[in-house]
Amino acid sequence: MPWLTKKLCIHIFDQINSGLAKEDLIESNLNIVDLFTKDEERLTSSELKAIKLIAKRAYDGNFFDETEVGDVIDGGTITSLLHKRLIIRSGANYNIYWDIYRDYLVTGKIPTIGESFLLRQGVNLCLEVFLLFENEKQLTIDALLNKHPKGIGSETLYNILIELRNLGIVQKSDSGYSVSNAIAVSKDSFINFITAKFQNYTPYLNLKKINLPKIGKNEVIVTLKAIFKQDFQDNTWNVYAVNLINWFLFSNLDIKPRLLEPTKGRGSGTNSQVRLVNKDLYVPRCSLREIADVLPLLLSDISLIDKGQKRDLVTLGVLSQSRALTEFGLELMKQNEHQIQRLLKERMLTFPKMSKLNSLKQTVGKITAKGLINKMPKDFFPGEKESSKMIYASKALSWVK
Repeated sequence: MPWLTKKLCIHIFDQINSGLAKEDLIESNLNIVDLFTKDEERLTSSELKAIKLIAKRAYDGNFFDETEVGDVIDGGTITSLLHKRLIIRSGANYNIYWDIYRDYLVTGKIPTIGESFLLRQGVNLCLEVFLLFENEKQLTIDALLNKHPKGIGSETLYNILIELRNLGIVQKSDSGYSVSNAIAVSKDSFINFITAKFQNYTPYLNLKKINLPKIGKNEVIVTLKAIFKQDFQDNTWNVYAVNLINWFLFSNLDIKPRLLEPTKGRGSGTNSQVRLVNKDLYVPRCSLREIADVLPLLLSDISLIDKGQKRDLVTLGVLSQSRALTEFGLELMKQNEHQIQRLLKERMLTFPKMSKLNSLKQTVGKITAKGLINKMPKDFFPGEKESSKMIYASKALSWVK
């Protein structure tokens, strides 16, 4: 994210969390248009044309795909926009780093800034960290890590603190973190605070309008997609929807009686064993990004992880067959995002088939999933149909790039 825009985001969060009215926020002394203009002054004409195209495609729901790089927009321009942090990559698609900037590029106007944010962390995880501040005015990251009863990693703790800061529950200073003055450190105060916070929360207001006696996960997913217009994978939307429902069920919102509690995944019990695969024949079902993204669920709700992801996590040695975190899994949870991906990739490339694919990639350079299938024996990738083999080949390619 560009420095000026990062400053803007922090400013907006601070004002929202302090209770500033939306009208006052829009009229605040920080001129959003000027900041966006300064971002655009750093762009060449080709970069500006490209970013407006990416914005329009995302705005319309027809996201710019990686397969179009080189044909519609040249690779150098994409690399430059990523380096300037004006666009982000989500799976195989590209999008503008902030939906407010995306809408501005398309319409030329700043949309109304409301309290629309995704709840990315589980409510129980956030409550656990919040209660660590009991009898403590201020705590550092190290102090919180030492006090946490489950021994979570610093990266996980940092993400939870971001959630608590976004909600206005916790504040950060140079010397550490502290609880906002508006809330006492207790479970009841936590519930009362989030109940009041969600009164102006856009997903809550939209879900209240749904004319159904019961609201389930599917209705929540549809609502979130309509509000945020992001190109997340289905499993990611599922996680965000379950998180939101659990937060709402934990609160005292009037919508609670209409919410259906998320059901646990089939066979999610702790006694259910994940079948081991033949490691000499192993090819992953999931991409590197997909596996990295579901790791936080191992600390909150493993039932949200699908069968294919569990298979890869067990084969990689992150989980045992009984779905418990292994020593490698516990070590992984303490690392930052870059280190997590590096360690996962190193382990994946120890499997014979993946080692062969990596050697091929190093030899031929750029290659497509179709190219991998053509260069490998017919039975190298699982599946009878070519469409099935393409899925496995594309997932495997993400690990050797």
